Amino acid sequence: MFYCCAGEFLLRLRQLEKSLLSALNEAKGRILDDDSIITHLETLKHEAEEIAKRVEETDATMAEVETTSQQYIPLAQSCSSIYFTLESLNQVSLALTAVVVVVVVVAAVVYIIRVELLRELYLCVGGEIFE
Repeated sequence: MFYCCAGEFLLRLRQLEKSLLSALNEAKGRILDDDSIITHLETLKHEAEEIAKRVEETDATMAEVETTSQQYIPLAQSCSSIYFTLESLNQVSLALTAVVVVVVVVAAVVYIIRVELLRELYLCVGGEIFE
């Protein structure tokens, strides 16, 4: 039977412990004379050894995963910096877009005022075009 994490290992050990206590509780007479108890104890011992072996394997695997993960931390930090730089450029881009819009609106207003002033000047001089 395969267990995927330490919590399941501990749960299975608790189940084995309860099974042992139940078998001991149901024993009649001398415990050492009861073959079913001895067989049950041997089975529990083998299963507990298997669980201990799996715990060691899991610990070794987790240590390897941690070591490998540590190797990728500089890359993750660089990618994070690039992301936030691009995000801030997007904010700068939005700010620049707003500035450009304001400049265009101001230029349009100035142009309209200039055209209006030229029209009034033109009307004031009798509608003649000067060269």
